[in-house]
Amino acid sequence: MVDESKDMMALTNAGKMIRVDMETIRKAERNTSGVIVVNTSGQDVVKSIATCPKKEVENSEDNENDDKE
Repeated sequence: MVDESKDMMALTNAGKMIRVDMETIRKAERNTSGVIVVNTSGQDVVKSIATCPKKEVENSEDNENDDKE
């Protein structure tokens, strides 16, 4: 089960980091093998995963209007 109100971050031993909105991860049925979130190659493996608050996206138009007031 995932908390769709959060993001997930995965870090590989080669330093590759990916941040995924958990809302975008499709739901898997019981008889499936899961969902691939990050691809690795060679000796690269996922070393750590964590949940974190969703990244806030700033709307540049709103910021420009705030500056004018």
